[in-house]
Amino acid sequence: MSKTIKAEPGVYALGFGMFDEFRMIVKLGETGDLMSRCSQHTQKGNSFVRGRTPTVLLWCPVSKYNTKRYEDKNRELWDSLPGFERAFHCRDTYLVDVREVAEVSLTIRKTYTAKLCA
Repeated sequence: MSKTIKAEPGVYALGFGMFDEFRMIVKLGETGDLMSRCSQHTQKGNSFVRGRTPTVLLWCPVSKYNTKRYEDKNRELWDSLPGFERAFHCRDTYLVDVREVAEVSLTIRKTYTAKLCA
């Protein structure tokens, strides 16, 4: 008997490989169904991530009422950190300089981190 995986809301950070020699593509966002969101990014996403295989760096489940608040809070944090650069016109896509940044983090109630590997 197979179980259905229940989708739950949360905040995520996805890695999409290297953009160039020193910068990795990382997307920050919120969703209710992470697997379908990954496929949406690769099929209909911007030209940076279309056709690339996503890697889930971090996934923090939170209530559906708090997802946007935590996403915005983490976006403000990433904007203030050195080594995080917004990818042109894309609101949720960052080019992370792996020479300056060794790991990415999401802060919900505590801080969750994931190491970047180039």
